[in-house]
Amino acid sequence: MIEHGIIFLSELADKIRRGLKIQTRRLITPSTSLLNGTGEGIRKQWPRLAFSTAWVDPGPSPAGNPGPYLKVHESSNPDDPIHRVYPRVQVGDRFYVREDWAAVKSLDDVRASDLPRDSFIELKADVPLALAADEADRLRPGVGVLLAGGCLAPATKEKIEKYVEEHIEGSDMTSIRVEEGGKWRRAMHMPRWVSRTSLEVLEVRAQRVHDITEEDAAAEGFEPWDGNPDQPLTDGTRAGDAPYRAAFAIAWDEINGDRALWKSNPWAWVYTFREIERPR
Repeated sequence: MIEHGIIFLSELADKIRRGLKIQTRRLITPSTSLLNGTGEGIRKQWPRLAFSTAWVDPGPSPAGNPGPYLKVHESSNPDDPIHRVYPRVQVGDRFYVREDWAAVKSLDDVRASDLPRDSFIELKADVPLALAADEADRLRPGVGVLLAGGCLAPATKEKIEKYVEEHIEGSDMTSIRVEEGGKWRRAMHMPRWVSRTSLEVLEVRAQRVHDITEEDAAAEGFEPWDGNPDQPLTDGTRAGDAPYRAAFAIAWDEINGDRALWKSNPWAWVYTFREIERPR
């Protein structure tokens, strides 16, 4: 079993914790793949591979590597050698979710790797998702309670007073220091110990994004498309006939549009997972 960090938008990380998202698709790239069972030299060879004619082999490979995986010609010439592209993530591996986060303001100048392990941490998903990004910075309830025993979760003054009343005998508000929430930090800089969510990988598949079903698009955690029902998808499907796929297509372009648009029908690794108790 190998543990991998995986980045999610805050709203999607929240849906995982609420049981509304059990799948994710990640573009097949050198970062997410192995070539012929290794990562060595993969970036040099990758641009030459003919993914337009790739196909899925259910496996296992002759060497015993589990499938499924992709078979890809070295170039557009069908007589050229065939390579095997494997996912770096296998069934039984685990993900720890990385998402936008913050420490307290007094630690804003401290690098993520240098933060004390008992630091108060707030996730952006804790903020009401209806707020715009600029409003979230201004209106979020960015306070934490610092006591001799450590930090509590984000709290309003009323919640702090209630906690003191119920749990801290003989204390009052004078024994508490309230810290202002710090700057938002990007998910890619989240240390492992900060992550709140751990996932077990149940299934790994290779799939072109246009092959996503309505059921799988719903498992991705997206709400059904509520726009023009006559809007056609790239594959000719009417959006009103596939509202979950339509919502996924829009989200795919928002996330991956600078690398591989939905209309190009790229290959993706499909991971199905379940949330598990975070290792201590």
